[in-house]
Amino acid sequence: MTKIISLTDEVYGKLRALKGNRSFSGEIGELIDKASTKGDVKSLRGLLGAWSRTEAAAFQKEISESRKNMKPRRIARY
Repeated sequence: MTKIISLTDEVYGKLRALKGNRSFSGEIGELIDKASTKGDVKSLRGLLGAWSRTEAAAFQKEISESRKNMKPRRIARY
């Protein structure tokens, strides 16, 4: 299953530099495994720029509002 996540440009750049030729999923999975092994998940959150609950709620509200105003795309059939 695929999930869509949002990253700031700064975090995306850091992650892109870390991953090299690997996939983003592979790199994120390895970072999580390393952080979990060390018991250091909080430092991982700092690296990835985790938001506070207030920031996340505000962003979610903004997404919901913009989706209400979206028009459905037409899919070309061949």
